[in-house]
Amino acid sequence: ANTALAVVMLGCALWIAARAEGGARPAARTNVAVLALALPAGLLALLTLLEYGTARPLGLDRLLAIGPLARSSGMSPISALGVALTALAMVLAACPHTRRGPWPQRLATVLALSMLVVIYGYLFNAPVLYHLPNYPTIALHTALALTVLALGLLMATGDRGWVGELSLPTPASSAARRSLVLVIATVPLVGWLRMLGQRLGWFDTEVGLALMCVSFTGTVTLLEWLTVRRANVDDRTIARLTRLYAMLSQTNQAIVRCPDDATLYQRLCDVAVEYGRYACAWVARWDADTDETRRVAAAGQIGDALRDDHGALLERWPGRALPDAAALQVTGVESAHEPPPWFAPARAAGWHVAAIP
Repeated sequence: ANTALAVVMLGCALWIAARAEGGARPAARTNVAVLALALPAGLLALLTLLEYGTARPLGLDRLLAIGPLARSSGMSPISALGVALTALAMVLAACPHTRRGPWPQRLATVLALSMLVVIYGYLFNAPVLYHLPNYPTIALHTALALTVLALGLLMATGDRGWVGELSLPTPASSAARRSLVLVIATVPLVGWLRMLGQRLGWFDTEVGLALMCVSFTGTVTLLEWLTVRRANVDDRTIARLTRLYAMLSQTNQAIVRCPDDATLYQRLCDVAVEYGRYACAWVARWDADTDETRRVAAAGQIGDALRDDHGALLERWPGRALPDAAALQVTGVESAHEPPPWFAPARAAGWHVAAIP
């Protein structure tokens, strides 16, 4: 009962502290509320440890009891340590001088790893990891509850410390977050499969250990490859967007500074190749008098890209490039309007076209 009471009080303190994290300076009454909930829970845990250390029962297990107890219901030493760590982290997170410091997050990390040991002890049937001889045993649901509190503290302080590094909107942080989640999920699964194979008699301890090491090595290698692959994709996306923004900026400057159409069209092509890193760029205009589409500017490696559907490499093409007062935007697959004669070979070559009247 004492453990449940302490966890509920710490959960309420975490809820209040997390709501206050959104503001730059939490109100004083918020800090007082967190302290009012965390300090009694921490005191209860410290008194429990004092009971075990001095071997003098203080009757803490009877605080919430009505009538006689059928058995001892005291808080286990491991639970008391976990509650004390959580309460201390809450207190540090509520104090103005230590709120933005590293210790609330560090204590939450230690708590999470400690409770992970207990959870793995239950998962792999290893009582030595969760039970101290001659003392009450920490329950699995207690370890899970303290783990949730630790994760809540880490998320509440996610804008700083090592958690803040993982929370950045960068390709590296994004890839690291995915890898961390997969590692946390994969490690116990591999260990559990090893124990299952040994219990079923598929292999002995030595073979199981070797298989587990090979599985871990393959899993970590796969995660590293996925991390690098994802980071490279994000890096390429960012680089492409950076080039497009640079091209847009230079295009706007060209519109303002170029004195005539011919200079503008040539500058636009040069900008697309130099800043947008396109292989080539060209501008063509439709002449209503001759009903021809004539190239007026080009840059980059044009080569044979502008051949018409008959294979002729000319400076002009018969027919209109697009309907009157309409724009033609082609992504290499479809066209919303009747395409010009050069569209079919351009699409076959994987070219992208945008024609504006």
